[in-house]
Amino acid sequence: GLEYSLDIIPEPSEIAVFSFAVSTNTRARSEFDVFSEQLGWSGEQLSPTLWNTMFGTTAGSFSSFFADDLYANYYKMVSAAPIDFSNDEQFLFFHSYAPAASQFVALNANNGVISQSLRTTNVPEPAPLALLGLGLMGLGLMKKRRK
Repeated sequence: GLEYSLDIIPEPSEIAVFSFAVSTNTRARSEFDVFSEQLGWSGEQLSPTLWNTMFGTTAGSFSSFFADDLYANYYKMVSAAPIDFSNDEQFLFFHSYAPAASQFVALNANNGVISQSLRTTNVPEPAPLALLGLGLMGLGLMKKRRK
């Protein structure tokens, strides 16, 4: 299985993580495939529909955090202390079937976003931009000639 080590909170800080999710593109085989060895924390895999039902109006839609990934492995505190700057490197979380797709979001007690990864965006290649620029320049020169 794969292990997550959460280290996102600067020191010192009043920030506390009560839940977080990491995206994946592989469906869990059973409810036991997404788990935590931390006492007082539980894990489950959420589909986009289930995420949107649970968090769509408070934290944000599935696609706003995980783009086109298929699932999110969601971990929440049920009876333990939240993750804060003093213990953020001590928590270990697992899923046992496939690599994470690497999109991440951490939530506070009110489902407010504390931290999230951002998928890199595609940057246009220079050649199409140069052609567009030449085309615009040509149109400008043609207009100037007509005057």
